Amino acid sequence: MSPPDAGMNEPLLRVKNLRVEFSSSRGLLAPEAFAAIDALRAIAAEVGQALSRVAVAWLLHQPGVAAVVAGARDARQAADNAQAAEVELDDAVTRRLAEATETVKQIIGANADPWEHVSRMERP
Repeated sequence: MSPPDAGMNEPLLRVKNLRVEFSSSRGLLAPEAFAAIDALRAIAAEVGQALSRVAVAWLLHQPGVAAVVAGARDARQAADNAQAAEVELDDAVTRRLAEATETVKQIIGANADPWEHVSRMERP
């Protein structure tokens, strides 16, 4: 069963280094998504932080963002996510993070919620 056709109650497959192509109504995303993830991982390594911390810290640095809701498998991961609030990202790093994800953002478009017909970003 392909990911777009998978049921909501299907168990998640957890395999390291598996790169699966999946399609959506917006087209094939996997190669661009994995390239972005590789770039984000390299940037996180350069700043000496885990990718998860950099991702949450980057979201917290976005204009208008006061909080980030990040899931956690256990208490250790929840504590690690909370530490992202203390990660400092300079303007050059935030610019590189934005550039690394630009292609994916262009594919997804302004509305990342496939169930909404009108983007929250475009509402008055």
